[in-house]
Amino acid sequence: MPLAPRPTDIAAATAILREGGDPRETYCRAAVRLLRADSATLWEIDADELVLTASNLAAPSIARRRLTIGPGSAAGRAAADGRRFFAADAPNDPDADQEIVSRLGLRSILAEPIRTGDRATGALAVGWRTPVEDFDPVTSGFLSLMAVQASMSIERADLAARLERLALTDVLTGLPNRRGLGLDLDRELARAARLGSPLAYAMLDLDHFKEYNDAHGHAEGDRLLRHATRAWRSLIRTQDTLARWGGEEFALLLPDCGGDQTIAMEIVERVRAATPYGQTASVGLAIWNGSETAAQLTERADHALYAAKQTGRDQTLAA
Repeated sequence: MPLAPRPTDIAAATAILREGGDPRETYCRAAVRLLRADSATLWEIDADELVLTASNLAAPSIARRRLTIGPGSAAGRAAADGRRFFAADAPNDPDADQEIVSRLGLRSILAEPIRTGDRATGALAVGWRTPVEDFDPVTSGFLSLMAVQASMSIERADLAARLERLALTDVLTGLPNRRGLGLDLDRELARAARLGSPLAYAMLDLDHFKEYNDAHGHAEGDRLLRHATRAWRSLIRTQDTLARWGGEEFALLLPDCGGDQTIAMEIVERVRAATPYGQTASVGLAIWNGSETAAQLTERADHALYAAKQTGRDQTLAA
């Protein structure tokens, strides 16, 4: 008998869709509820492969799996063909990825393409651990409608995420801007307080930048800012954050930098020495005291920077 959704399944799936949150995870959960399935995984195209971007499973065993777009997997077939793929006997179907089928213990699997306009951008794969023979027309219609709504919601969510990233990024250098830095600083302060780990914060300023701009022009000034960014960023650790504070001022956030200022000072001095085009920089460094706020830590680093500039520039002073 074809699988048909019960009124309670439709109501529950609709309620899940209305919850909001991450649209990818939401549609996986709704599909499982609507179809009384055991698993739902969302695969999206990345370059020339499909990658797993969401699942109803808390820790899917296939998290790092990448699928070929085309034959060999249900999601790959649906994404390549732009139409639904169903394998009633998944363990014996060559187009049902046997690694996924085995790891999830599936007997039947379905994949519905996700589209943006006329282009397939991925597929929602739904699996059952008990065999499913077919689907009634109501189920088929609901699946198609869910795929359309999923595509629209994912596209809106991705656009919002891109706009948010732009709002947190300095256009000229590609670094976090002051707002982005503020979020990073709040996060690192909370982490340092939770773990009792050290945190250093530095303010950097390109010396005589106005004079450089006046002598060489604003285009060359922008070029100096971009090249300084690249030079400095290449010398910091992966856990460090370099941000543009504004104008010729930058900030450097250094978590896990040792119990005193030695490691932080070494990193800052290495960065400062890499300032390009024969220019110099002044730095103010502050080590978090374990209780001060983000504003207080920033103020101490800024005061140290002011002192470095007032007493000759081209140096680092600690607060």
